[in-house]
Amino acid sequence: IVRIICSNNSSLDSSGARITSGSGTVFGLNKFVITNFHVVEDTVLCSLGITDDIKNPPSRWYEATIASVVPSLDIATLKTNQVLPNDINTIAYNLCSSEEINLGDKVIVLGYPSFGGNTITATEGVVSGFDGLRIKTSAKIEHGNSGGGAFLAKNGCWFGIPTSAITGEIESLGSVINYSLIHEQVNQ
Repeated sequence: IVRIICSNNSSLDSSGARITSGSGTVFGLNKFVITNFHVVEDTVLCSLGITDDIKNPPSRWYEATIASVVPSLDIATLKTNQVLPNDINTIAYNLCSSEEINLGDKVIVLGYPSFGGNTITATEGVVSGFDGLRIKTSAKIEHGNSGGGAFLAKNGCWFGIPTSAITGEIESLGSVINYSLIHEQVNQ
């Protein structure tokens, strides 16, 4: 999971620049990053922060460009402008098949929330329902967690990226874009 900071200006220190932030998931051997479209919308420069120790903020930063976007599904991919070093700590994870995801399954969401987002944060909940290829969850999804990773606790498989939360009067439900939808759109 990486921290993403983007700007609508080619210089991050220019006054008046609009800055957005979110999270992303490094994916595949060629190390592209999956995130949400709303994280990179109307931006021209993105930086990816990678931590060497999950108890500390990202210590390595890499420039990235937007490789593809599907605004209607809130999906985007980023490609780093340079090759990521081999010594970056990554965790290999299995992909969940749709059949593995059941109502009530425990879910863990990882990301860099805007409030307290200097380090990776984990929240947990359950699969609360299904909405086509989006999965509803009671796991807390804060602003900034968008694009992070959603995992099933029972087998540690990755099943998608958190994208939004719908706030009710007492609780909120989050939405996770299922991997199969991401895979279908990215590989068209």
